[in-house]
Amino acid sequence: MKKRETELDILRLLALLAVIWVHVGGMETDSLPTSDPDCQWLIFLKSIMTWEIPVYVMISGRFFLDPEREMPFSKIRKVIARLVIAFVVWDIVYQAYYILTDVYSGLNWKGILSQALVGPYHFWYLYMIAGMYLITPFLRKIVEDKRLSEYFIGLFLLFVFLSKYGVELPLVGATVGSMLDSMGMKFVLGYSGYYILGYYLRKYPLPDKWERLLYVCGTVLLLWGAAANTWQSVQNGAYTEQYTGYTAPNTIIAASAMYTLFSKRICKAAFSEKTVRWITKLAEYSFGVYLIHALVLDVFAAAGLKPTILHPILAMPLITLLAFAVTNVLVILIRKNPGVGRKIT
Repeated sequence: MKKRETELDILRLLALLAVIWVHVGGMETDSLPTSDPDCQWLIFLKSIMTWEIPVYVMISGRFFLDPEREMPFSKIRKVIARLVIAFVVWDIVYQAYYILTDVYSGLNWKGILSQALVGPYHFWYLYMIAGMYLITPFLRKIVEDKRLSEYFIGLFLLFVFLSKYGVELPLVGATVGSMLDSMGMKFVLGYSGYYILGYYLRKYPLPDKWERLLYVCGTVLLLWGAAANTWQSVQNGAYTEQYTGYTAPNTIIAASAMYTLFSKRICKAAFSEKTVRWITKLAEYSFGVYLIHALVLDVFAAAGLKPTILHPILAMPLITLLAFAVTNVLVILIRKNPGVGRKIT
């Protein structure tokens, strides 16, 4: 039996808290004018956490692409089946809540059906990670060869940069965009780059000097991206993710730095058995918490518990931790039914 990688469980929990944090900030960034100082703080605070989904994908890639771990088609089908079951069950819950609270008051039955097929806003991740699982057998062939992995990562970085910033270049931006459209390099533009990076950075740790540079660049680019994102949102009069999208080049660097810190440094920390048990248990609940937390935040918002009840610097962490605690309690209660509870959380 392989040793539990507690450091990645901790990173998974931090990423989950960051997801909740981002969604707490999202409660009011669309309703407040960007000229409002509170809105600007919310945009900045949201933007410094956009490494969370990339890190999630990297952790999945670390395990699903590891050639030393068996990954037969039967296991992939089982994992995807769990995603489908959880999606259907919780989508029904969310749609019922939206109907009962008149969220869909302006939609006919076709509109409601369309929304139900898409699911609540955070369920896009289930579609994306299911796609990663479906192409896992192909990606496992790539990571068997170090040079091929590096080639793929190189293409990922190059085309992400071109698609994000190359198209903004004066004079040639439109041409670059047209070229990229013609090439159709979607295979290396999506989340598969993160998936492979998760395995690669674990298998081939960076030399110390490059690691230190990665930390410096990751921190600087994360803060720069958040500041630039806030500035552009104010200029545009609406929230934008130009510099902090999940596939923005600076996000890739920041997420890689965070992942490397845990996979190369935190892994050396000595944790007590009691601490490991707690972390392992919370990590087991994380899927259920991800599924349910948006509903908890909706209830909070309806009760007036929003990130502007205090200064956002104080309100964001308080609401995030409260939502995390409440959702974990709900997952524990749901799992009291061992047959169904574990399948849907």
